[in-house]
Amino acid sequence: WYLLYDEERVIGCAGLITNDFISRMDLYPWLCALYVQPEYRGKGYGTQGLKLALEWCSSIVPEDEIYLRLNRDNAASLRVMLKNGGYIAGEDEQKFYVRIPKK
Repeated sequence: WYLLYDEERVIGCAGLITNDFISRMDLYPWLCALYVQPEYRGKGYGTQGLKLALEWCSSIVPEDEIYLRLNRDNAASLRVMLKNGGYIAGEDEQKFYVRIPKK
């Protein structure tokens, strides 16, 4: 996990969660997770945090792309993923499925 800081205060985190911890992940054996405290959102911390998490995930995930999914109503997270080189690879009534090519 990476902790995201503003000065000396932890304001969020980014990292990789494996399916060992999340039993409902039907399609993916891992999840790249990101959280930024509400008062710090919209300031670029999420974009930078996801960038760090993706660099780390790239060394672990064997596929050529990192697969991410998010709720359709989470426009902020979608913007963060797109800013990090992602594209919408699919969607259904509840989710967007985003892929980010490994660098």
